[in-house]
Amino acid sequence: MSLYELPVEILENIFSHLDPAKQFRIYQSFPSLCALALTCRRISDVATDILYSHIELVVYTSSSRRSREGRGGSDKYLDSMMSLNDCYRSNPYNVDRTRSLTVQFRNSLYTWHYNKLLSHLSKSTSLIKLYSDFFDNGNASKLPALFEYNDGDFPRLKTLDIRFDYLVKKENYFPAEYLVKLCELPSLDTLKLRGPVSGFTKEIMPATVPFNLKRLFFTEYHPISVAALESILPRALSLKYLEFSVPSDATEKCRWMSTSTDQALPGYDLQEPLRPSFYGDLLAPLAAKLEHLSLFATSVRFPSHDESKIDLSSFTNMSYLFLSGHLLFGSSELATSCPWALNLYTLLPPRLNELNIRFDNINGIFWTMNEMRRHTLTSTFDRLWARRRCHQSVGWIFELLKNVSKYSHPLKYIRLNEYPTMDKDQNWKMVNWRMTRQLRDAASAAGVELAIVLIVPRAFKSTECTLHESSLHILPRELVDEIVSDDEDDYSDGEHYGGRSDGSDEIDEDDGHDEGDDEDIYITL
Repeated sequence: MSLYELPVEILENIFSHLDPAKQFRIYQSFPSLCALALTCRRISDVATDILYSHIELVVYTSSSRRSREGRGGSDKYLDSMMSLNDCYRSNPYNVDRTRSLTVQFRNSLYTWHYNKLLSHLSKSTSLIKLYSDFFDNGNASKLPALFEYNDGDFPRLKTLDIRFDYLVKKENYFPAEYLVKLCELPSLDTLKLRGPVSGFTKEIMPATVPFNLKRLFFTEYHPISVAALESILPRALSLKYLEFSVPSDATEKCRWMSTSTDQALPGYDLQEPLRPSFYGDLLAPLAAKLEHLSLFATSVRFPSHDESKIDLSSFTNMSYLFLSGHLLFGSSELATSCPWALNLYTLLPPRLNELNIRFDNINGIFWTMNEMRRHTLTSTFDRLWARRRCHQSVGWIFELLKNVSKYSHPLKYIRLNEYPTMDKDQNWKMVNWRMTRQLRDAASAAGVELAIVLIVPRAFKSTECTLHESSLHILPRELVDEIVSDDEDDYSDGEHYGGRSDGSDEIDEDDGHDEGDDEDIYITL
C-alpha cells in the first residue's frame, strides 16, 4: 500500500509524533512538520492541518529588549501574530483547520491585531474551543470581534474561557450586555468567566429565546451583577452546571496580608443585606435541569442578614451542592444556634448525592474564628475543643443523618469545612477531625461518607487531627514548614495546646473517657 492510499487518520497519527508539541506557538518551531508540508499536496494537507489545529499565543506585557534582541529591533510577539493574520487573510481556508485557540494576552498595545485574529477565526467552522487571558487589558470593548460578534460568527464554538486580571476600575468590569451576547452563541456549551461582571451599561432588546448553554462558571471571589443573572438564568433552561459568588453590584477589592506582600485575596463588600431566599428565587427557573450548584460567599462581607434561608427542595435533578454556611444557617455564629438547623433536611434537593458546606470566618461548627483567637491568646483553647463532645453542637448533623437513613435519601457524601479568609493574623491551621465513634457510626448507618475540617490554633496538637491539605496552599511557606515539622513529632505524650500533658481534657476527666477511647460518648454541657 502506497503512502497515498493510507487513510488521513493514520497519516495524522504518524505525523503527530514528529514534533513533541503539535500546536502553533510563537516561541517554538516545528521543522519536521514544516518540511513535510513542503513535500507534496497529499502530505502537505495533513501536516498543515496538524500545524493549524491548535494555536497558542503568549503576548507579553511590553516590547522588551529581550524580545527585540537579534531581530533587528522587531518584536517577535507582534511579528508572529501579524504573520498568523497574514496566513489567514491570504489562505482563508486555514481558519477551518483551527480547532482551538489559547491566548495569554498581556500587552494592550496589540489589541487591534488580536481583534483581527479573532475576526478571522470567527468564520471558522472548526473552532470549538477558545481560551483568552487578558492580563493587562480590562476593556472588552476593544475586542468587538468576540464581544460584539455578528450573526453567524463562531458557528461551532462550544467552550469559551475568558479571564480578566487586575481590574482595579469598576468601569472596566465585564459588562452584562457582553455576557448575554456570549451566552447567545449558537453552539456554546460551556462558558467560564474569570473576573467581575457589572450591570448593563446600555439598553439591550429583551429576548426570550433559550440558550443552549449547559455549563456556566464564574470565578469565586468576583462579584456578579444581579441584573446580569436575572437576564441570563431565565433563558438558560438547559443549564446543568452553575458556579458563582453571591450576586452583587459591589466593587472588588484585594485584602493584602501583613505576613507576606505577595499574597492577597480578592473579595467585595455587599451594600445590602445577605438574602438567601432571594438567591433561591433567582435560581428557580433552573429547578428542573440543574445538577451541579456552587454558590460561594468566600471573602464577601455583608452589613446584615435578612434571616431567611435558601430552599432548594424543588431542584429535583441536583446531585451536587456547595453552599456557604451563611446561606443555610442565617446569621447564627454556630450552626447549632440556627432555629431551623434540625430541619436542614427539608431544604435540600431530593436527589442530592454530595453536600459541601463551607463555614466562612464569622460562623463555624463548634466555634468561630474570633472565639478560637481569644482562647488561643489565653491558652484555654481546650475549653472550646471540649465542644466536640457536646451533643447539642452536632445535633443537627445527627438529625440530618437520621433523615437520610429514614427516607432512603441518595445522599452519600457530606463535607463540612471551616475555611477562613486570608487575614493579618495567621495563628491557625486547618485540620481533618477524626470525629467521635457515635458520629462515625451514625454516618456509617446512613451510608454517608462524612468529613469535617476544623480551624484550630497553629500550635494545637491532638491525635484526633491531621493537617488538612488546604493549609499547605493558604498559609505562607515558612509557616507551613513549621507546622509540618511540629506535626511530625511524636504524639504519644498526647500533649495539647493549653491542655495537660497526659492528653486528656478536663471535661473528659469528669466523664471518665479519654479522647482516644473507643467508648466515645456525647455529653451535655
